[in-house]
Amino acid sequence: MLQYVLAIVLAPRKAFESLLADRRRLAYGSRVMILVAFLCALGILLVALGGHKPQGLKPWLSIQRNVYYYWESVFIAPVMVLGWILAAGVIQSLARCAGSKGSFEDVLALLGYGIAVPTIVILIPKFVEGFLTLTRLVDVGTMSQLAAARQGPYGFFLWTVASLYALGLVALVPRVVSVVHRIRGLKAFTVGIVGVVIYQTVLFVFKR
Repeated sequence: MLQYVLAIVLAPRKAFESLLADRRRLAYGSRVMILVAFLCALGILLVALGGHKPQGLKPWLSIQRNVYYYWESVFIAPVMVLGWILAAGVIQSLARCAGSKGSFEDVLALLGYGIAVPTIVILIPKFVEGFLTLTRLVDVGTMSQLAAARQGPYGFFLWTVASLYALGLVALVPRVVSVVHRIRGLKAFTVGIVGVVIYQTVLFVFKR
């Protein structure tokens, strides 16, 4: 299962082709997506235990900021799985409209990796911030200011991580569409980006 993670980073199309030919692809794709969703929940729990509160936009859910991350650590994994399934459904529908005959199960399997691999990168700041504040190596107020300012070395680190996450989704999800549905170019890219937007919209509603 995990061998495909590194393979997708090094040679995405070849790795997706190999995964598509693997009879265990749906089990693998589901497991890696659920595993990353669980890690995301763990990272948010560490942040909550470290004393962090959501910054910036007011959370869509009516939950007090001082306990929001505790609740988010509970619901974020199901939300990510829901977004994954919904994005796969939209991708499948649009691709079929374009004349493709690929299956929903194959989209779901490959998309699990297409989402999970970039997400691994964006989990790093959560674990760093949670560990540093939970162990009191850095004051939570200082850590929050550094994260909110997005300046200096740590700001550069956050921008780099966010950029890698976005680029990863943009690069991998259209490739999933291309491999499963055998469509290329602008059609595959457009369908893939719509899937990315659907997934990110689901996350945006709940994640802070």
